[in-house]
Parts: sequence; structure tokens; C-alpha cells
Amino acid sequence: YKTTRGGNIHQGEKVGNLASPVRRGLNHHMSLLTKDLEASGGPYICGDSYTLADVSMVPIFERMEYGRWWTDSLKTQFPLVTKYWEAIQEREGYKASKPDMAMHNKMVMVGKLIDQWKREHTWFNNFYEN
Repeated sequence: YKTTRGGNIHQGEKVGNLASPVRRGLNHHMSLLTKDLEASGGPYICGDSYTLADVSMVPIFERMEYGRWWTDSLKTQFPLVTKYWEAIQEREGYKASKPDMAMHNKMVMVGKLIDQWKREHTWFNNFYEN
């Protein structure tokens, strides 16, 4: 991206070139996870058993949420993955493992800044949604 003297942000070549591979990567990995969940019968990667395979997905989904990458369009496109993440979040162990409040608050502030940029800059929103 580039900024003008007034601080306005305009879509530049770097953003356009980056958005497409990022979105393709997300789609690829969500497609693989969907296939794994379909093959196991869910609700987890290994069927009814909650395993380290599922535990390893927790920080990924958490960061996707804080960073606003777990978008409505991804949720719609990958409903089985959405159900999977919701099932994990309902587990008592997950609820007990949440980050301390100071870290959580920092991550929430980052998310709010991202939301603001998405509202103010169409190109930034498109980076996430297209």
C-alpha cells in the first residue's frame, strides 16, 4: 500500500498481489479440513474423538478470529468447518484455556482496528473478503 501526505491509504500493487494468494491459501486449507471432517464423520478431525489434531487447530482459529480472517464469507463457504469450530468452542477445556484478560483485550483492540479499516477502505475489506 501507499499513503499520501494526508495519510489516506490507497490500494497499491502490493496489496492486490498479496490478497489473491492469501485467499487461495485459506480456501485450500479450509477445503482440506472439510474433507477430513467429512471422512471422519465429525464432529472432530478423528470423528467422535477430540485429539491433538483438533487441539492444534485452536490457535489457528483464534488468530483468524482476532485478525478478522474468519470472515462471514468463509463461514458460508465452509459450513462444516464452521460447525467444527463451534463444537470446539463449546468444550469446557477450550473455555478454560482462554488467554489472560490483558492479552485478550489487546487482541480485541487489534480486531476493532481491523474492523474500522474494513469499513473505511473498500480495498482493505476486499483483501479479506475476495
